[in-house]
Amino acid sequence: MRFLKMMGFDELIADDLEAYIELAVKIGQDQAMRERIRAEIPKRLPRVYGDLECILALEQFLRQAVTSYQLPMPSSSDGMSS
Repeated sequence: MRFLKMMGFDELIADDLEAYIELAVKIGQDQAMRERIRAEIPKRLPRVYGDLECILALEQFLRQAVTSYQLPMPSSSDGMSS
């Protein structure tokens, strides 16, 4: 994603689903990596604030993610009333 490149987080960009899963597992298991990324985000975030194209690309990604994800509808047997 463009905003990750702009922030200098090229190592967080996965080329495909398999690479994304591997990266997510690596981050999940590597506390030092998580802490480094967490510490760097506030320092690097201002790099993207002035780039409208980057912000619009992130907005488009989030909209697509939300619209493509469908929550399962609760069934009448789960104790929820309509």
